[in-house]
Amino acid sequence: MRRNLPPLNASKAFETAARHLSFKAAAEELLVTPQAVSHQIKVLEDWFQTALFIRRNRSIVLTATGTAFLPVVRQALDSLEASATALARVRSPNILTINAPPTFAIRWLIPRLDRFRMALSDLDYRLTTSVELPDLLSGSIDVAIHWRQVRDISGLQSELLMALDLVPVCSPELIGKRKISSPAELLDFPLIRHTFDPGLWDIWAQSVVGDDILAPEGLRFDSDLYMIEAEVEGQGICLITREEVVRDLQSGRLVIPFDKVLPRAGQVHLVYPRARQADPEIMAFRDWILDEIAGFRRDAADRAG
Repeated sequence: MRRNLPPLNASKAFETAARHLSFKAAAEELLVTPQAVSHQIKVLEDWFQTALFIRRNRSIVLTATGTAFLPVVRQALDSLEASATALARVRSPNILTINAPPTFAIRWLIPRLDRFRMALSDLDYRLTTSVELPDLLSGSIDVAIHWRQVRDISGLQSELLMALDLVPVCSPELIGKRKISSPAELLDFPLIRHTFDPGLWDIWAQSVVGDDILAPEGLRFDSDLYMIEAEVEGQGICLITREEVVRDLQSGRLVIPFDKVLPRAGQVHLVYPRARQADPEIMAFRDWILDEIAGFRRDAADRAG
């Protein structure tokens, strides 16, 4: 029997546009042009033989038919997503695929994964890295660690793992025998900035040194990994999280010349499909990493005390 169903791609475009009440925002989420979204909506309206949106100069609103269709298509897409994700898991039920930013993976996560395997010996893992949030709805990646909270992507759950403080860090050779008695003295040294967030030193200087202080220019790198390597080589001071350099600080390869932090300058979030928020593998990883973070915080507090 031939099913009389509305076009799937057009229905997906409709749900996204209705959620944002914007063809442009829907296009950004779907990675297409606004014209492509508008075309898909027109296809669906032709199928219904009635308008689904009222188009105004700078906005759109749902018609009565669009309002009635929205919960129907949303429920259908949610059900399809949940079923497809569950079927994808059948292929490899005991393998958890984790994605994390490269620096976080190398400097914090990987050194602790042996404890994850010991705690959950019946669960293997695969680790991938990327700066951008991966596609978690396709089933190829189970859970991601991400620098930002995910607010506007349908079907994803985002949980705060930890807030990040930035602290000045450098090699002991850069400071030498000089005793740093005030934070302003750090501005006499070469500063290392992140290409995509170069203003952090200015914010630190204004909050710690004085309202009208701007930090001098310095080297710029587009990766925390490069920044850390540059500071190990004595090329300057950078603002970095303790989490990324904890082993270097413990070994003495790096030092904190003046312990004045830039509080809550970033966040780490755990992101996974909302349809899998009861998945035992994801919840096991969530519980494990929260325990690891709590232990890390306790150790840091003990060392500071």
